[in-house]
Amino acid sequence: MKTWGTKDLVCATNADWTETLTLGVEPRAWVLAGATAIGMQIRSEPDGADPLVTLGLGSGLAIANAAQFTITLTVPASTIAGWPDGGWVYDIVVTTASGQKVRALAGNVIVNLGITRA
Repeated sequence: MKTWGTKDLVCATNADWTETLTLGVEPRAWVLAGATAIGMQIRSEPDGADPLVTLGLGSGLAIANAAQFTITLTVPASTIAGWPDGGWVYDIVVTTASGQKVRALAGNVIVNLGITRA
């Protein structure tokens, strides 16, 4: 499966993680037009057994602007607090209206241990 874009992400275990992501380096109108699903998993490595987290539309992912091919990623600090620090990998897969699965974005996720606690 071809990846339309790459971007590395960083989060910390003591803060909410909110980020707006553009899907692909050369966004295509068909990527979000009529999309039936958008999913994201973070794993220790591409063939790792269990994901650290699985996100989807309404569950951590939302379409921010379909015309600009952007989605918003939101993970609360209460979820991230239990994540181990280090390097992880992710991808975001969009299911088009025709049922085609497109890997719209992929890269690394760096989880940093948060220092300041309220």
